[in-house]
Amino acid sequence: MPRVPKGKKMMGVYISEDILEIFKQIVKQKHPDMYGLSAEVEDAMRLWIKQHTHEHTLPLQIEKVNPAPRIYQRWLLVRKRLDYEYGGEIPHQITRSDFEDAIVKEIGSDKRTIIKYLQIFQRLGLIKIISTGIVEVVG
Repeated sequence: MPRVPKGKKMMGVYISEDILEIFKQIVKQKHPDMYGLSAEVEDAMRLWIKQHTHEHTLPLQIEKVNPAPRIYQRWLLVRKRLDYEYGGEIPHQITRSDFEDAIVKEIGSDKRTIIKYLQIFQRLGLIKIISTGIVEVVG
């Protein structure tokens, strides 16, 4: 186990392989003589903190993420499925059964799961239920 420098903490996170590989390549180009991964991750985190906080107010006011990353990933899966089903361009309004089929294929077929994600996507403003059989894709 490597020695942890004073004032530093070890952090373990899960990052998609493709993003990590690109990041490592850029860091290697920027720091050819030394391994600057930790310094670049710290810089990236500082930038992220600055972009997501209002530093002029104390205590820091954080804007909530809408939607949460896990939900957003599932939304992207459903959108991708709809893109595929509609040949690359989703109409403004689609049938509810087509939308539910996309949920079934990408998230799960349990009726409670379908209802849950319909409600979540509607609450987040990603879809609007126009009528019992029509869904408007907003996001």
